[in-house]
Amino acid sequence: MAKIILTTNDNWGLLYKFVDDKDNKDKQKLFKAFGVKWENIVEQINEYDELIINEKQIELNFLEKELHIPDSLPYVMANLFQSDIKNERGFSLGVEALPSEFYDDLFELFSDNDGNVYSTDESDYWSGTVFGDKVEGYGSFTAYFKPGGFEWEINWYSEEDETWNDV
Repeated sequence: MAKIILTTNDNWGLLYKFVDDKDNKDKQKLFKAFGVKWENIVEQINEYDELIINEKQIELNFLEKELHIPDSLPYVMANLFQSDIKNERGFSLGVEALPSEFYDDLFELFSDNDGNVYSTDESDYWSGTVFGDKVEGYGSFTAYFKPGGFEWEINWYSEEDETWNDV
């Protein structure tokens, strides 16, 4: 069994829809610069998943709904979600987070004029569950993508906790 399993209620991914032609051109430029600057990481992303741009939007799609640690390794998604900028998550995925500058650049690429970033389900967070040998019980999480990485909110439940089924 994996030591930690993260499952999502949503799609793992980011989505940015262009507002107008100027926005499209500006984001196209950012996308190109991002691809050059972070070529190695982008190649790792595109090995299993997809970072794409078209005439309407930019998408980062992680095709898996579950992340099994360490069974899924090496997998750049684990490195991406290792980020815990408030250090409040309570567990580690056992890998190095990507450089904070990568998260800043990715945030800039996907943020709208109000500084919001949305998942491919068009919410401003991901939600799901965490369980496994390295955590006690189960957790219901919400992860928010912010400049510098991810902020996590987790509600923990023991295996005997009746309310776990309500999550």
